[in-house]
Amino acid sequence: MLSALLMLAAPARADRNSEDRLRDQLRNTITQLRALTQENASLKVQLAQAQARPVEDPGKAQRLQHDIQQLRGEREALQAQLTQRGGELQQLQEAQQSAQQDYRRLQSTLLADHRRAEAADAALTECLADNRSLLGVVDELALRYQNRGFADVLLSREPLTGLRQAQLEQTAQRYRDQAATLRAGSKNP
Repeated sequence: MLSALLMLAAPARADRNSEDRLRDQLRNTITQLRALTQENASLKVQLAQAQARPVEDPGKAQRLQHDIQQLRGEREALQAQLTQRGGELQQLQEAQQSAQQDYRRLQSTLLADHRRAEAADAALTECLADNRSLLGVVDELALRYQNRGFADVLLSREPLTGLRQAQLEQTAQRYRDQAATLRAGSKNP
């Protein structure tokens, strides 16, 4: 059971590491996007300044236009990458929640099984103690029977007073009562 719990904990750790890695990548992407946005704004200012001045170098304006287009493309690619990473992060969070629910469910099942096992152990211990007591009664009966002599047999069959027979019936009833109280099922109705 412990190994099953450890196996459930390992994916959660791996998901956490993946989640941390994705967060780092997301932070780096956002940082790059901000830098590119600042650079784009700077280039726009330069373009506005260049357009306000008379064109000294027509090639420079084209290069700036080309740089602006390139930066826009990079910005769109970074936006797409950011969206993709956000989806991956959402999937990892859902997987982590599912794993945590499975872990909690397994943990409660394990706890219930443990309680049932403890109850069964207690019942077994009680039954074993009752069985030992019953064996003591049986041993005592066997010893009494073994030590019974010829005179005991004649007295038990004595028809006139029947005292010995009554005495034997009382002893037998006492042993029956003792066995009934020690019987494993008699304590739990």
